[in-house]
Amino acid sequence: MDMLNLMRNFVAVVEEGSFTAAAKRLGKTKALLSTQVTQLETKLAVRLLHRSTRSLTVTEAGNAYWGEAKRILDDVENLGSQLLNQHRSLAGSIRISTPVTYGEEVLTPFISYLISEQPRLHIDMMLTDRHVDLVNEGYDLAIRVGRLKDSNLIARPLGQTRLVTCASASFIEKYGLADHPDHLRDLPCVVDSNYPHLQQWHFTQADDTVVVNVNNVVTVNNARSATALALANTGIVAVPEFIVKKQLQNGELIEVLTGFELGTLPVHVLYPSRKHLSVKVSYFIEKLLQYFEPDKSSPIK
Repeated sequence: MDMLNLMRNFVAVVEEGSFTAAAKRLGKTKALLSTQVTQLETKLAVRLLHRSTRSLTVTEAGNAYWGEAKRILDDVENLGSQLLNQHRSLAGSIRISTPVTYGEEVLTPFISYLISEQPRLHIDMMLTDRHVDLVNEGYDLAIRVGRLKDSNLIARPLGQTRLVTCASASFIEKYGLADHPDHLRDLPCVVDSNYPHLQQWHFTQADDTVVVNVNNVVTVNNARSATALALANTGIVAVPEFIVKKQLQNGELIEVLTGFELGTLPVHVLYPSRKHLSVKVSYFIEKLLQYFEPDKSSPIK
C-alpha cells in the first residue's frame, strides 16, 4: 500500500480516537485498518500507537508523525486546488467575518463574482465590527481593517485604504472650510470608535505632524452611521475612503484639509494555520488575493 494512504489511515485513527470510528470514517473494517497502521509502523521502524483492549494512545513519535503527515496530506489536497478551473466546481460552506461597511461596500461584489464562478459554494458572511475568535467561534477566515494585534493567525495583506476627512457642503457653508487641523478643536466632529486612535487625530504634511484633540460631538461605532451624521451636517468625519467614495464623487461630501494626511489603514485576510486549510478555503483566499491590486482598497473587477 502506498505511503499516502497509510498516512491517511493513521491520521484518521488519531483524529477519531479509535480504530472503530476511523474505520467507519474511511469505509474499511477495523481489522484491515489495524493491519495497515501496523504496516506503517513497520515501514517507519517506530511505534506510533500504544494499543490495549481498553485504550488507544499516541506515542511521542506518533504525535510528531501525525503533525507532519497531516501537513503533507493537506499540501497534496491543496495542490489539487491549484489545478481547478471554470470547468470544475467546489462545493461546501465557507464561514467568514468582515467589518460591516467593508463587507457591504467592498467584499459583497467579490462574493458575487466568486459565486458566479463556483455556484456550488455557500458563503456564510457575518458582518460585524467585533473581532471574532476564528477558532472557537467556527470561522474559516476574517477580514480586518486597521492595525493588527499579535496572534497565532496567518495574516495576508489585501491592500490599504486611505483615511479621509470630509464634511457636507451645508456644514462648510455654515462653518467655513477648515484649512488647518487646529481648526478642528472648535468645529464639531464625529468620531468612529472602531478606530480608537481617531479619538485624537494625527495629521501629517511633508515632514510635520499635527496632533489634534478634536471637538468630538458624537461618537459612534459604525462608519456608515458616522458618514450619515456628516451628511446630516452634524460635523466633520474621518473615515476610510472606500466608505465615502460615492458621496465624494457626487458632491454630497467634500474633502477638507486636503493638504494634510491622516494616513492609511491596512486591510488583511486572517485565517488559522495553513496546515488545516481545506481546498475550498484555500481557493477562496487565493481568489480574494487575486481580486485586489496590491496596495489598493478597491477591487480589480
